[in-house]
Amino acid sequence: MSDRQPLLNSTNKLSIGDDDDDHGNRQQLLSDRFSDWRRCFNRKESDTKYITLEDNAEQSEKNEPVDVFRLFRFADRIDLVLMLLGICLGVLHAICIVANLVFFGRLTGIFVTESFGDNCDHQYQNSTASIKNYDAYPQAIKLNIFNNAPSHKLGYDNFILLSNLATSMPSFREKVMNIVQWLFITGGIEFLTGSIGHYIWTITVKRQICRMRVSLFQSLIQRSIPYMDTKPTSQLNAKLLDFIGPFLQAVSEAQGAASSVFRVIDEGNGTGISEIDVWNEDKESIYNINGDIEFDNVNFVYPSRKDVPVLHNLSLIARAGQTTALVGSSGCGKSTCISMILRYYEPSSGRITIDGRPITDYNVKQLRQNIGVVSQEPILFDMSIYENIRFGKLNATRTEIEQAAREANAHNFIMQLPNVCAKQS
Repeated sequence: MSDRQPLLNSTNKLSIGDDDDDHGNRQQLLSDRFSDWRRCFNRKESDTKYITLEDNAEQSEKNEPVDVFRLFRFADRIDLVLMLLGICLGVLHAICIVANLVFFGRLTGIFVTESFGDNCDHQYQNSTASIKNYDAYPQAIKLNIFNNAPSHKLGYDNFILLSNLATSMPSFREKVMNIVQWLFITGGIEFLTGSIGHYIWTITVKRQICRMRVSLFQSLIQRSIPYMDTKPTSQLNAKLLDFIGPFLQAVSEAQGAASSVFRVIDEGNGTGISEIDVWNEDKESIYNINGDIEFDNVNFVYPSRKDVPVLHNLSLIARAGQTTALVGSSGCGKSTCISMILRYYEPSSGRITIDGRPITDYNVKQLRQNIGVVSQEPILFDMSIYENIRFGKLNATRTEIEQAAREANAHNFIMQLPNVCAKQS
């Protein structure tokens, strides 16, 4: 204690209480705190290995970016060779890209600069003029057989024409094919260098990251307790996990969206709100639905407006083969009755029967396929009227579709529309 007492007295920054019981504890605590400082000042050989908490805090607060070359401090000789090879392949890949552009420019330039077609037209015009001259003076050529001016010149001109055509096309083809071959060669080299370079960089980066992970883990394991006291776990985790923040946010957003999507999917299996029978094929169901439709004390309210009754003890019978009209003011429930026959809505109470059988006994798909409805505001898909009508029966003929339009009193209206042929075909 005597060797540490002068240091404690010279600071004059620490006050010792008057209580005798706490005097020994505080003195021991202060001695333990300054022991590390004395060891730091007395052992010069450990200066490079010992870093104080304040210095470490200052270094962590600066966070100066490292140099580009220091990013590869965990690379060994093999990694350096691989990176050098990857750089060479990248340079070769760039050269191939530039070469492809040059060769493609030369190829297009050949089509622009070659004028063998114009030369062919010129030679054809000369040949035609020579033949006309031959037809105009046939006797002169026959009488003077030794005069080779007309005939030999004509033959010589034809030979020139044929020779020009024979030499221009192969030369043009040869120029084009040479450039095409070089395009294939440079394209293959570009593909190989790009693929191999990417594979090499992937290998060397994985090797360096593996060493970095091991070094980071070792560095964290051998940290002293005072360092952990000054660096909370949350701060350390924040530094290590900052780079995955965007990914975690994306995962959270996906979880939130998946919750709603999965809830809708799971609710789709419930019989209370889903029409599962639409997808079921019931072979025992009645295909030809033709009978009286009866509403027996039907009550109905919309789920979104439960306090407003739409139908109240409705009872009616629509006889088969007869016309039944529902007359009433707007909003009294006329369209709702049709929707209930098609089982778009279920009655709150009462029942609806077709040919004496409740509509719940019919298959929903077959029920809707056998009932045709022309609503007040029809919904048309982005296609012709002919195809829209055919949705009721996919294998219907044109005659059946036109007959259905007449029975719905829509044929005359359709024929008055512009471009009727386009809409019916």
